[in-house]
Amino acid sequence: MKTKPKIFLGYLLPIIYLFFISSFGFAQGLMAVSDNLLSHGTAYPVTWKGMSTFPKFQFHTFQVVSGKTGWTKSKYNSKLFSRLETINTSQNGSYVIASQAGDSAVVNFTRNFDYQGLEARGFVIEGPHGNWTIGSEQEVLDTDDNYVALIETSPTESVWRLVVTQKNGAENDADFYGWMTDGNRRIDIKAVYNYQKPGKKSMVDLMMGGDAWHKGFELFENAKSIGAVQLGPNKKQLVIWLSDEIDSFTEFLVAAATVGLLNDYMKMAE
Repeated sequence: MKTKPKIFLGYLLPIIYLFFISSFGFAQGLMAVSDNLLSHGTAYPVTWKGMSTFPKFQFHTFQVVSGKTGWTKSKYNSKLFSRLETINTSQNGSYVIASQAGDSAVVNFTRNFDYQGLEARGFVIEGPHGNWTIGSEQEVLDTDDNYVALIETSPTESVWRLVVTQKNGAENDADFYGWMTDGNRRIDIKAVYNYQKPGKKSMVDLMMGGDAWHKGFELFENAKSIGAVQLGPNKKQLVIWLSDEIDSFTEFLVAAATVGLLNDYMKMAE
């Protein structure tokens, strides 16, 4: 059957978000991280030059030397005489990150989004004091947003698998769950929703609530923070934290993981 254009909540909210932060500015600065990372870690600003599908990020002693992102593939399905509709989008990519010490890693990643909902049926009557909907409104039943990456640092080291997933449905609130592992070690990835110094709230915070938008991710091993990444919303707020208490391999691993998260989840207003 012939499909018609649709606007889904998962796509509409980021557009609203970018509109308001670009129109009204953003008063906050750095996102909140654990006390241990604040006192025994360093925050490095992230920069990049040129235009490419995967930015060549630079920070501390690390740099993305190459990267590419493929086309987004989409599938839509809706059956006749049924309100149930599904949509799936997926995108693959890869990048190479290197350090001044001579280390390098190849990272292959994929981003997959699944939506299931009930299609709106009926029509809307506009009136001088409001609108009335006759029929059924669109309803989100379930969404799954998954980011998966494989990090290969060398032929002799185990491949690390990184997963960040966000689930949202009619019976549960949206939240992030993430981890990375080589089969022996496990690093947990948690979303950060607050700023170190909240200051004046943005228009989005006033509309949606201060915890509505995740500001970045923080990484923990054995319940101890080892790094973090802030996602924007402007270039001065693209920051990667690295713990001063981790070994050089773990530092490089955190660097390789965080630039991938930054590319896929960053929110830019400029």
